[in-house]
Amino acid sequence: MSMSVHVLWQRGAGFDSASLLAALKDLGFEADLMQELDGADGFWPVDIAGFRTGFEVSMGPIDQFVEDYPDLASSLQGQDAEAAFYWHSDFAQAGAAMLVSAALAKVTQGMIYEAQDGEFYSIDRAVQAARELLDSSMCEMRASTFSVSVRTSRRANCDPRQ
Repeated sequence: MSMSVHVLWQRGAGFDSASLLAALKDLGFEADLMQELDGADGFWPVDIAGFRTGFEVSMGPIDQFVEDYPDLASSLQGQDAEAAFYWHSDFAQAGAAMLVSAALAKVTQGMIYEAQDGEFYSIDRAVQAARELLDSSMCEMRASTFSVSVRTSRRANCDPRQ
């Protein structure tokens, strides 16, 4: 099952790798963007917050979003472009997608729609969700180095910053 987050903005708001990197840094994260996001379609690799990961991305007009979420059409405020980020049950992918969506929303003054929760997220909320997802990924990576019996007790007490 894939999960997704969407950024909606007005097409006139331009962005490039430099502006996304600056926004990510402003949000407290270092990253290496391996490809341009503008016009991306398919797997998009990124090295972010110490994780070499990536996620699926699809960019284009907002038509597909309105078709998929017709009840939200009235919430739009002139947005005519969409970036949809997809991942599959991987905390690092989810955290990276959430961070890039926050950076893109910051640069384009866009809106973030988190499809699983069915809610619009603020940039701060998206960053908080990303931190939690990346922390969970760090805990899973550390736990995988221990035996199964130790893993269960360690995961509950994992502090990813240690």
